[in-house]
Amino acid sequence: MIINQLQSSFLMLFNVLPNIIGALLVFFIGKFVSKIISKLLQSLIEKIGLDSLAEKVNNIEFVRKSNIELKPSKLIPIVIYYFMLLIIIMIATDLIGVASITKLVSDLINYIPQAIVAFIVLVMGVYFADLLKTLVSTTLKSLGIASATTLSNIVFYFVLINVLLISLKQAGIATDFLANNITSIIIGIVIAFAIGYGLASKDIISSYLASIYLKD
Repeated sequence: MIINQLQSSFLMLFNVLPNIIGALLVFFIGKFVSKIISKLLQSLIEKIGLDSLAEKVNNIEFVRKSNIELKPSKLIPIVIYYFMLLIIIMIATDLIGVASITKLVSDLINYIPQAIVAFIVLVMGVYFADLLKTLVSTTLKSLGIASATTLSNIVFYFVLINVLLISLKQAGIATDFLANNITSIIIGIVIAFAIGYGLASKDIISSYLASIYLKD
């Protein structure tokens, strides 16, 4: 019985061994090819000049204070490298016949494009929020409004919160409860600010209106 058990075990190993060897070859060759493609992509991005475009986002005050540096020549090749590596792992595990790992890696591969789109939406949203902040600040300062910086910051963070919610939703994260609560909080802050600002400027507005009526 022991001899028969050993024979069956060796026979099973003998049958699986070619698949294991094939999976290892696929993994190491694929990893080598992925590194080469990653380096070629990095040099291509550097030549195109995407890093200089990303500097506009890096110079945004919110991004700068977060100590986050977006550098496409490093970020994009790393993402592509690991994406290709996941595909290689899926092929290798499929050769061995491990269905559970293959399914897990396949689901992760299908999710990656969704996560990349969410990240792009976030970056573009932050850039748009900063442009809107600059526009509001410049306009209010030209009108002589003293609280131009405060109001422009409120606009920036309002847009940023909405962009974050859109990005999370794009990434497949449920945001309905969070969106409802944040909307309520923002409405409350805006109402409180409007009331406080109105009461604080009551005397100034009264004097301004009186000066118009008494001008003649």
